Parts: sequence; C-alpha cells; structure tokens
Amino acid sequence: MNNPSHEQQRYCEAPLSAPSPAQWQAFWQATLQSAGIISLSAGAIFFLAANWQHMSRWQHFGLFEALFLICAVFAWVKPASNGLGALGLSGLTVLTGVLFGLFGQTFQSGANTYELFFVWAAFSLPYAWLSCQPGLWAFWCVVLNLALALFARSQSQWGFFYDFGYSAIWLILGAVNLALAFAFLARLRSQWLSRFLLLIAVAYMTSGSLGLAFGERSPQFASIVYLSTSVALMLFAWHCKPKDIFPLTLLAINLIVTSTALFARLGDMDGTLMFFALSFWVLASSGAAFAVLLQLHRSWEKTVDTEAKLP
Repeated sequence: MNNPSHEQQRYCEAPLSAPSPAQWQAFWQATLQSAGIISLSAGAIFFLAANWQHMSRWQHFGLFEALFLICAVFAWVKPASNGLGALGLSGLTVLTGVLFGLFGQTFQSGANTYELFFVWAAFSLPYAWLSCQPGLWAFWCVVLNLALALFARSQSQWGFFYDFGYSAIWLILGAVNLALAFAFLARLRSQWLSRFLLLIAVAYMTSGSLGLAFGERSPQFASIVYLSTSVALMLFAWHCKPKDIFPLTLLAINLIVTSTALFARLGDMDGTLMFFALSFWVLASSGAAFAVLLQLHRSWEKTVDTEAKLP
C-alpha cells in the first residue's frame, strides 16, 4: 500500500473531537466523487446488458476494449489523486468483474459463483494498490468478502468446514476482516475504511456467536476463535492513535445480542414472562455498556488533552 499523505496522517492523529468543516468538505467531496464514478460505471454496464442480445460478437469485444482503453488512458495520464485518474482505475476495477462475468459465462453455465469474485479480487488488486484511494479499497474488500462468503457457503457440507460448523466459518471470516482493518489503519491511515471493515467483521462475529448460542456442533474451536477475535477488537481500540471507542462499541453490541440469544435459548419461562425478561435484559445491558463506554471515552479525551498541553 502507498504511504499515507500528510493530511491523512494528521487527521488520524487528531484529538478526539467532532469533524471540522474542512474535514466534512473533504469527506463529502470524496463521497460524491465515488458516487459519480459508481454511477458512470453502472450506466456503462446497464447499457451493455440492455443491448447485449442485439450486438454481434465483435461489437461486444469492441465496446469492452474501448471502455478499457479509455479507463486505462485516464489511469495512465492522470495521477490517482486526480478525479480522472481515480475514475480510470475504478472503471478498470468494475469492468474487470463484468468481463469475467459475461465472457466467462459464470452465471449462464451455473459454475461456482465464488470463482468469479475470487478472480475479480485477484485481478483488481493492482488497481486498488495503485490508486491509494480508500473508496476503491473498500470496493475491493466487498468483492473479496463476497468471494469468501460464497466459497464458505458452498463448501460447508464437507471437509474442514463441515467438521467445525457454520459458526467457525463466520468467525474466521470476521478474523480475516479484522486483520484487514489492522493493515489499512497501519499502512493507509484510513479511519473510515478500517471502521467499515470492523463493521463487516462484527457482522460475521455476530452470525458465528448466534450459532454458538443456539447450539452449534463442535463449539470448542468456534469459541476459541470468538474469544481471540474479541480480544483483537479490544487491542484494535487501544492501538489507534488516539484510542478509538468504535471497536469497543461494536463488541458491546455483539455481546448484548449474543447474551440475549443465549438467555432466550436457556430461559425456562412462558411467552409473556420471557418477553419482559428479555426486554429488561436488553435495557439493562445496553445502559451498562453505555455508561462504561462513556466513562472510558471521557478518560481517553482527558488523556489526549493532557498530552496536547505538554511541551
């Protein structure tokens, strides 16, 4: 990955505070630029899909070659920090997946869909690497997660995945996304991208922990992975500069959901009493988590203010 710019590093190391107007402007500028790139790419894909049956084979290849050539020229002439350069690299990334999907006949022939996304992620990795754009890295991570999820789902009936069950599969995928979040925070200095990956990781963790709560087979390995991933989330919060409360908030939500599911499974009560018991537990656990996280956040703010006043 490319080294972070001075602005990205300064934003990452800024004190815990609300975003400034300049930061909001930079965020919305990047967001609207990404939205425009996605809209242009989607428009080109829909045009090809709508007119696919009315085109000859040479027209198919000709249009794709023309689009690839235009995107390649933009990516070659303009730097990645420029809008046209980012447009070129993003277009190449999207068109790579469309190329393998249409000409590879993945959906038409009933082949394993995860192969398309694995190949897409592999061939679009250089574009994301060259771009140094968190938005394009986020798109690449989505493609990779689709490949991993489809592969795990298709292979879950035999071999390694069958022995450990669905819970271990989702927890392992959560650990993979957590490792990616560590990598992007350390090398790219993109806080929102690392948080995006943390959201995906905790979503996988919640799916796996719910499987454990409702009696997954072979829970020993999945429990070890779950505890390891939870510890890694806490380390992530302390590793950030400044310390970030967001990973701990996600972990608290996961623990509340998992404990509520476990309570519902093990509780021996009638319907009405169970409803009120679960409602009380959710309110009590959420309130306790909010109080602890708020106190921790305030203590971190005081530490940052104290360090900022030191000469």
